[in-house]
Amino acid sequence: MVVAKTKEQVQTETFNIYFYNGFEEPKKLTNHLSDVKDIVIEDNYVGDLTPFFAEDMKENGYLVGVEGQEAKNDFNEVLSGYNMILNPDVEDLVLMAQSWFDSSSIPYHHFRDFGTDEQVYDIWNRRYDCTKTYRHFKNKYIIDVPERRLGVDTVMYWFDFKEEAVTFFMNMDINGILLRVDKQGNAYYI
Repeated sequence: MVVAKTKEQVQTETFNIYFYNGFEEPKKLTNHLSDVKDIVIEDNYVGDLTPFFAEDMKENGYLVGVEGQEAKNDFNEVLSGYNMILNPDVEDLVLMAQSWFDSSSIPYHHFRDFGTDEQVYDIWNRRYDCTKTYRHFKNKYIIDVPERRLGVDTVMYWFDFKEEAVTFFMNMDINGILLRVDKQGNAYYI
């Protein structure tokens, strides 16, 4: 689907960009795409990274506008190189933090503006099914066959809501595995 917008509409859209490097809670840098060009990035070891950031933004065309989930994912990929993230939720931030902390030092206080301690704990302690990704079932609850194979769609059922999936799974005599697929297409056990 193609969406047409005026330059003024794009510039007034809200894009909450946060900086998070694990030392303190996430810090909101801007909420307008047009302000991205004003972000200054300095590193204790290599100095001023602002010109590199500006070049990355220009090369990838992100100072023009970000449309659709795929474009936002690409934009986040560029931002992540500078410890920034676009429109994060508690899951995004906890997954970022896992690269700096282990399970004995979860910084719950960093995420209180985004979710509860229980949500943080649940996300942190997920057990992922590393068999394959489920790109066509992002943000869904799925019932997959126990003998999953790479490159073969083995999903038997999918649901939008956890209660619906659990009820169906418990009431039917199905030899399967109940999983939740995250927004990247990775499945974890529920």
